[in-house]
Amino acid sequence: MTKSGKDNETSKFQVLCKFSDDVLDVSISSKNVFLKLKPISTTPVSFEEKNIKYPNISYTVDSDLHFDEENSDSMVDQIIKFYKDKLFLSEFVLEYQGTQVVVHSVSNTKIIRKNKYFSESSIYDAVPIVGTNIYKGKITGFVKYLKSKNSRFKLDNWSNNDKDFPRQIIFDNGTEYLLFQGITGQTYDEKGYHFEVANELNEIPISYEKFSEYFYSDVNDSSDENIKEFAFLLHDTHAENKFIEHFKTETEKEGLYYNPADLINFHTAMMSQGMVILSGLSGTGKSQLVNSYVKALGVEDNFCFVPVRSSWTDDSDLLGFFDSTKNRFKPGTSHLVDTLIDAVNNPNELFVVLFDEMNLAKVEHYFSQFLSVLEIKDDSMKQINLYNAKAEDEDPNYPARISVGNNVLFVGTENTDESTFNLSDKVLDRSNIINLHVKPFYEGTPNENKLLKDDDYTNVTSFDDYTSFKNAQILQDRELTQDELKMFWVMHKSINFADPNVGIGWRIINQINDYLTKLPDDSQFSRQNALDAQIVQRVLSKVRGSEEQMTDLLSSDGIEKLLKEVQSSGSENSSEDDYFKKAEDDAPLQRAIPIESIIQHYCEGDFSDEFLETQAVLDEKRRNLAHYGFTM
Repeated sequence: MTKSGKDNETSKFQVLCKFSDDVLDVSISSKNVFLKLKPISTTPVSFEEKNIKYPNISYTVDSDLHFDEENSDSMVDQIIKFYKDKLFLSEFVLEYQGTQVVVHSVSNTKIIRKNKYFSESSIYDAVPIVGTNIYKGKITGFVKYLKSKNSRFKLDNWSNNDKDFPRQIIFDNGTEYLLFQGITGQTYDEKGYHFEVANELNEIPISYEKFSEYFYSDVNDSSDENIKEFAFLLHDTHAENKFIEHFKTETEKEGLYYNPADLINFHTAMMSQGMVILSGLSGTGKSQLVNSYVKALGVEDNFCFVPVRSSWTDDSDLLGFFDSTKNRFKPGTSHLVDTLIDAVNNPNELFVVLFDEMNLAKVEHYFSQFLSVLEIKDDSMKQINLYNAKAEDEDPNYPARISVGNNVLFVGTENTDESTFNLSDKVLDRSNIINLHVKPFYEGTPNENKLLKDDDYTNVTSFDDYTSFKNAQILQDRELTQDELKMFWVMHKSINFADPNVGIGWRIINQINDYLTKLPDDSQFSRQNALDAQIVQRVLSKVRGSEEQMTDLLSSDGIEKLLKEVQSSGSENSSEDDYFKKAEDDAPLQRAIPIESIIQHYCEGDFSDEFLETQAVLDEKRRNLAHYGFTM
């Protein structure tokens, strides 16, 4: 339900603020201090600083502030010193005037102390908490109810405006908090709030013990029931940026010289849904890069290196088999099963599994169970079968089914030569395929790594720490826009026209969106760079085929050639806008639209300047068509 436009409708929204060091006024007689506050958490979409009437903070001179009332300069200094160590929880009162929302005032301000995790760069996002006072039921029922069109949640101090929807929501199941990412909208009526959700929800468990590291704990410890209905999620990028710098140092110590953007791309892909596969020529340091990442995380003891063999034909080669003569399960020599069991027994530790040269055998043969598990959101269902449960092993260390926890990261390497298999669409649909850019040889010499000193990064990254990296950003300005979704839809139709067996599914769209929201706040790899990389890694990796199939799709002639054909046919849709608006419909295309033209139409900026990686890959595929008559 969108706001009806009735005058004088109001709603409230809690905002976390800090003192801006600006004392507006001091009244000695009434013992009131007038402070200017700066919001450090999500504000309503209509928020404009000029509309705020900053709150009056009352104090008792004798108990709180001890200063010479006759010396006004000293008084102000003491006020600044006192409030600089405090945060303020304020209630923004939103008044609707017609269809507009105006921030009318701030009231009910509470002074709270900064916790030990707070830094001046800290930013927070307001997140509703759904506990037993709002939803009575188990987690499985909550997820189903959240996705239901009839779901309604009663929340106090949350904006009624449809545009102020939370990007995340927390469910308190009584033993831990579960953070759900993927809220796409909200509506409000007298029964409460209904949250619209994406097809796939990202579910992140957060223990009570670790809750205060990610959320502002003093707010949640308050006795005020309204405050307990939501939390403030910390978006402190310092820890992640420090890790990325440490990762860069580790790669250089190993004699690897990659562009910093590649390292950020790899790290972001590792944090996102699906699997990461490093592709390229043999000897370019793909496996060493993963090893450097493991060292940077400090989880060398939880690293499982799996060298894939060309003879593997099913998952028993990878996992092991049940020896019926001895009534025992014999795990494979890869040690993967033992690693997965360790991950189950140590849920707060991070584990990394590397499949080296994974395309020496057909991936979908030996990795089939894992490909299915990678797309399951319900943790209780993420399991693989080792053997038939009816033949339960006498050794309790190897149950018939084992879980694959979210604390296990999967990464693979592939070589591109005649000794390997091409990855199937089933694998490509679930993977970020990354081609690394090695720096020129003269920019990094083998002797340079001897001069590198150890940095002061000594932390072992736990699963909760890694999860905090995932939550380090405010997501609103990172998600796919409507124009970008239209671009991918037309791109899907065009690719599917060229090859009816290939296209862009919802899984890929959701995973691209997830990747963009995990992007660190780093100028060396902007959101534009990330979108460019995702088109290459998630879409162009699937574009392959004969010259007959690919010529139109890879054309560099632009849209002009198609428009001339449309105009000559007498069609009314002769302009570029009309042509693409028609392409957005459900009606089938008459021919494939060039990928370059699709991107140029839907994205601002010049294609040759903004999509350098995409252009490079398209040029390579065009050369392959010209030389060999097909592209891979």
